[in-house]
Amino acid sequence: MALLFIGTTGDQAGQTLVTWVIVRRLLEKGYRLGFFKPFGTQPVNSGGSWTDHDALLFKTVLNLEAPLDRICPYLLTDDRWRQKEPSHLLKECKDLSASLSEGKDVLIMMGSTHIFFDDASWPVPDISLAKELMADFILINRFRKTSSSIYSILFASSLLKDLMKGVIINRVLPERMEEVKDHLIPSLISKGIQSGAAVAEDPV
Repeated sequence: MALLFIGTTGDQAGQTLVTWVIVRRLLEKGYRLGFFKPFGTQPVNSGGSWTDHDALLFKTVLNLEAPLDRICPYLLTDDRWRQKEPSHLLKECKDLSASLSEGKDVLIMMGSTHIFFDDASWPVPDISLAKELMADFILINRFRKTSSSIYSILFASSLLKDLMKGVIINRVLPERMEEVKDHLIPSLISKGIQSGAAVAEDPV
């Protein structure tokens, strides 16, 4: 069983859509998928109970039997888990990921708002969680400027090391696509990051 962690370097990077595309592709290939988003970011009320938007979406898409409170155990609307020690949260996540992986080929994991959280109210950053679980990592970067994208991606790579398996440069304005393909991606390749793709901004 494989763990595939999908995280971002910033908000509004298209994490849900990219995750959905990856899920669809893996389903087409015949993989049995599970889904785990430990820390909720988009509260939604379903049947009178609060859950996370992505947890509800992928439970439906994948027709998962696991209850929502296991697919996304730590909700943005519930502050109680923030009082727990990070080591305790990491152990709970490890146990839950093992449970949600049963009978699956790949467990898809979604990160929080971005991987660089350094906030006492958010005790477990995505990088710490991915490293604890030894999960393969797909990094999504919302493109705004070449220099800032390179910095963010290289910094994430230095922390994740061999766990980082690919980078998606997302929401590239069409008029900036040539810059990304001719400068940003070659610069990443020259620094040892081989697997990269650029996706154009598309309001639709």
